Amino acid sequence: MGAFAILARFQPLQPIVLLANLHDEPWDLGIPVSARVAEVLAGLTSLRAIIAFDDGALPHGLAAALHRYSDLTTEGADPKVAWQAHEFNHPLFIMFSSGTTGKPKCIVHGAGGTLLEHVKEHRLHCDLRVGDKLFYQTTCGWMMWNWQLSALASGVELVVYDGPIEGPETLWRLVSEQRVTVFGTSAAFLQFCEASGFAPGRACDLSALRGILSWLHPLSASI
Repeated sequence: MGAFAILARFQPLQPIVLLANLHDEPWDLGIPVSARVAEVLAGLTSLRAIIAFDDGALPHGLAAALHRYSDLTTEGADPKVAWQAHEFNHPLFIMFSSGTTGKPKCIVHGAGGTLLEHVKEHRLHCDLRVGDKLFYQTTCGWMMWNWQLSALASGVELVVYDGPIEGPETLWRLVSEQRVTVFGTSAAFLQFCEASGFAPGRACDLSALRGILSWLHPLSASI
């Protein structure tokens, strides 16, 4: 996301800590990631600190608020986490409307209701089972990121991918190599595969794959 889109979502929340990557990946084009993060920092006056997951640099004037994740953790240490009990409707996360009808609106989701809804969808709608591997093609800013996270409650292993889609074979090879059992993707990606003439069943070993999920818009009749 660009800084404008991030600020439109985060400014109403008045966050005090921001976690971010600062290094550019080879496929990152346009404005450098660190420059976008710096613009976000400048627009969030409520921030007290930023935690970086890598050793990328920020402009000098913003470096004072920077902490490295590696400095805040101790390798091999047992944190002895004690899980705190909360009420059923305790806030879990905030999702945002798309912004197509004005600025994005903040929508708070409660822990109990979200977990029940997701477990129902995972186990009944998607037939996810203990020991399955779920790979859902999604960004961190899309609701399916939160949705897939809850699959851990059903004993499911999550497969995630950070990188470009270089061709129709990219995601199918990942599904094959990781022995994914349920694969979620977009209708646009499936139509891209069809238009390119790519046949994943012939090019990849999909013997572990039991289900394919699709989101965003209806599939074409041929798919």
